[in-house]
Amino acid sequence: MSFKTEIEAIVGDIDSPDYTSQADLYLEEGVKYITKYLSFNDDIANRMTSSTTLNSSPTTMSTASVLKIVSVTRNDGSRNRKAMEISPEDAGDYTDVNSIYYTSKLDPKYYIESGTLNVIPTPANGQSALVKHITPDTSVSLGDSSISNLPDELERGVVLYAAKELLRLMMANVTLPTVPTVVTLNDTTLANLGTAPSYNKPTITTDYGTLSGSDTTSGTEADFGVDDFIADEDPEMAQVALGKQAQLLQQYSADIENEFNEYNKELAIYTTDLQQKVEAARVVSESEAQEIQDYLGRVESYTTELNAKMADYDWYTKQYEMVIGDLSAFLSLYLLQTQVEGKDYETPADDRVS
Repeated sequence: MSFKTEIEAIVGDIDSPDYTSQADLYLEEGVKYITKYLSFNDDIANRMTSSTTLNSSPTTMSTASVLKIVSVTRNDGSRNRKAMEISPEDAGDYTDVNSIYYTSKLDPKYYIESGTLNVIPTPANGQSALVKHITPDTSVSLGDSSISNLPDELERGVVLYAAKELLRLMMANVTLPTVPTVVTLNDTTLANLGTAPSYNKPTITTDYGTLSGSDTTSGTEADFGVDDFIADEDPEMAQVALGKQAQLLQQYSADIENEFNEYNKELAIYTTDLQQKVEAARVVSESEAQEIQDYLGRVESYTTELNAKMADYDWYTKQYEMVIGDLSAFLSLYLLQTQVEGKDYETPADDRVS
């Protein structure tokens, strides 16, 4: 089964209107999201890890698409030795033969600068370096049914992420009809028709942040979104944030229903009043009565269109709420494993003297 089929089972048709290009993008983002989130789980991380060998060609590796460097080892000619990460600013000390920090093939180092991983001493034939890393497959598309470097059981998480983003986009693209302009009557003896009630859709802010780890809205941790916590390697807080968004959605759904019920009450009162004014106008002017009747027809057409739009919006909202819950439950399974294992995220300390 293709990812397109799985996504459409959740969000409905994505061909008309055409959401396929956005769906491809959200699938790619979903792979990064799930890979980043579940890289905290050692067992899953091991299964997502791939290797790149560095020797005389190439001697370095691009990290542009890499989410996590798992380990770097360098062969000294007889055995592999683990390399410790250093700051790029300190690289010169480790390559300077006159420095007390000069490092040999027996104590290799590595650093990342400008998106490139460098190993000290430089890898060579017979003394290669092996970089183990987690790099998401960014070539995934709707027609695919599998994802490289990602265990099969995690693909559902990618589908849920893409569906979540598509539903959010579909909700944003629901445009409500314009309230018809009230008719102006020539006969001043007739009562003013007033203005037809309009539906004011409640608003909601779902903060998922960015995978860069910075919240550009306020810059405070209290406002961090789910993705911010993932980028900051705090899966527990990411789970809390995801749960908070689910609660906000439940309240939002209730607000939509309450506001729409209130609108329908006001509309019923207004249309009843219009019908009475039609009858009153017939006594004064048949043409004025027809003007009011036509206006009443436009109000009824507006209401019919609004009901159809709100039915779509309500369905998207409920599906969105369901997907958030499913995604949260999916991620919880692996987060629980991480908590049980008591994983430590600390990085090795620099061996330089302060």
